[in-house]
Amino acid sequence: MNYSKSTPITIADIAETLGLSKSTVSRVLSGTGRIGAETRKRVLEYAKECGYKPNLIAKGLAVSKTFNIGVVIPGDAVQTDMPYFQTCLAGITEYASSQNYDVLLTMANGNTVEGVERILNNRKVDGIILTRLLENDVRVNLIRSSNVPFVVVGSSPDSEIFQVDTDNEKACKDFMNVLVAKQKKRFVFLCGSQDILVNRSRLSGFLSAMNEKNIDKSDYVIFKNISSNLGVFEKLDSLDAVQNTCIICGDDVLCSSALDWLQRKGLKIPFDVEIASFYNSSLLNQYMPAISAVNINAHKIGSKSCELLLNVIKGIECSTKNVVEHEFLFRDSTHI
Repeated sequence: MNYSKSTPITIADIAETLGLSKSTVSRVLSGTGRIGAETRKRVLEYAKECGYKPNLIAKGLAVSKTFNIGVVIPGDAVQTDMPYFQTCLAGITEYASSQNYDVLLTMANGNTVEGVERILNNRKVDGIILTRLLENDVRVNLIRSSNVPFVVVGSSPDSEIFQVDTDNEKACKDFMNVLVAKQKKRFVFLCGSQDILVNRSRLSGFLSAMNEKNIDKSDYVIFKNISSNLGVFEKLDSLDAVQNTCIICGDDVLCSSALDWLQRKGLKIPFDVEIASFYNSSLLNQYMPAISAVNINAHKIGSKSCELLLNVIKGIECSTKNVVEHEFLFRDSTHI
């Protein structure tokens, strides 16, 4: 029997052509059951020759799987166009696709659960990835109660949560230790919402470096819970002076706002003011001089989180804490 590339071939077609039962062909293609080596070879070679592809819908029904994973991203990532979540999502999607899985995306502002509830109640996914972890995150308890496997992008003190992250606290501490060691200067730290655990980790890393290097509290200022461009402008406007200061930004978005403020004030980097970011992204590429930053591999974090989730779904024993490496980019915006 001849098949064109546009005509899907079925298990029944293979069985008829090779003179085998459908159950035998099915066991060969699924890798289950005891099948003779010669029969297995005949089926696999013919299936490859004819371009056979499994019907994932039928397979899903047979094994009670959807072959979808849910990914929850924060709604403000769209509003501020945060490159981190875009890059992380690309890593998730590419790995999922390589494993014949599709991604179902839902957005959540803060601790809202509507989107997560919907995909859980409709049984649309085999597992879920939360791309931002919050303090007292109610979505974690919701997913746990549903018995759906899940992974978080971020670090949690809960040792039972499968998590993938860079060690943000250590990264920020080590980054600051280099900046502090070079010369005497005042530091201003701009940080986002403390309800977001990664922001807490970065603040903790900053403070650890200040304490380790015995920096007097009068030599640094911390502004927390900044949520807008206007917020950055207001905090920097409140300073008596910024000369001989290094502005440390908790992420790329805050850094972009701070750079706009410096430009409006006519301050030259790094001669009047130094500046650095605890997260590097393409958002900072438009600025000159180049910005010193902690470089976090968001794509790898996404890919690793998807790989981990699919292994958990398969019942493979996995480590709950998974760390992706980081690197430091010391550029012309700081005196290094």
